Amino acid sequence: MITQFKLIIFILALPLTLFAKKPIVEDLHFVLVAGFSNELAPSYLTVWDQTLRLEGLNVSVIRPHSSKSVSQNVDYLKTQFKKISKKHKKRLVVVGHSKGGLESVATLLKHPELAENVIEKVVAVQSPLCGCELGERGYNLVSYFYNGTYINGLSSLTNSEVRAMTIDQIHSMPDALAHKLSAKILYVVSEKDRSEHPTVIKLLSTIVGHTPNGDGLVHKREMFIEGFGEIIFNLKADHMELAVPPMIGFETSSVEKNQDFILNLLGYFKKKSVQRAQFCRETFLAIYNPG
Repeated sequence: MITQFKLIIFILALPLTLFAKKPIVEDLHFVLVAGFSNELAPSYLTVWDQTLRLEGLNVSVIRPHSSKSVSQNVDYLKTQFKKISKKHKKRLVVVGHSKGGLESVATLLKHPELAENVIEKVVAVQSPLCGCELGERGYNLVSYFYNGTYINGLSSLTNSEVRAMTIDQIHSMPDALAHKLSAKILYVVSEKDRSEHPTVIKLLSTIVGHTPNGDGLVHKREMFIEGFGEIIFNLKADHMELAVPPMIGFETSSVEKNQDFILNLLGYFKKKSVQRAQFCRETFLAIYNPG
């Protein structure tokens, strides 16, 4: 009777066993979504892109325009995600940094049908998912640097506007749908002592008139939605050093830090695949070695 029961388990687990022969990351397409002011930093996310490609993975990079509000870029991202998934015939792991992470999460929340066959996971890296002081006080910043060019993009990061697209959207969903989408969302949060922030972040904080207790631009408590999604990394890092290669004013950034982060993130997905394969092997061995 026990052997028959184990045989049933094996038969049920057989599809998983066969599927686990191929690492899950090879079945996915990675999409990197850049954040605010990406137009001014052509090297933004390039190390992530090149590192993943060297690992033999499929990668696309999307650079939403910083002059657009979050809601405007959500509609753009929906179209891009569907096009990329259809073209490559793969589900997507969307990795968005800063405003790009917020816009990626907001896209999934507004268009939950993407969870069916387009998006596997959304990873929001240092993203203002509950709004941020930069959005509240950013008019000084925009006037100083951009002569008002990006006012719509920055002003859409206020607490009230962001919460309307994230927290309020979740609360309006049926519980079953919210639970389903929650399993799709991953967060990378960070903070670093103000004395260790690079020159650019210190300058921005001075212009804006506020320095949050976080990565210099976003408070750590604003980088995730309480009770929704999962924090997978809690890092000591400022807002620039994980995604931006070395530039003037970004003393804390380095190619190595960019590489280390994206490889650790890749390792998270590979570990999930290994755990699944291990389950299949243990099931198989339990049948033929009842002990």
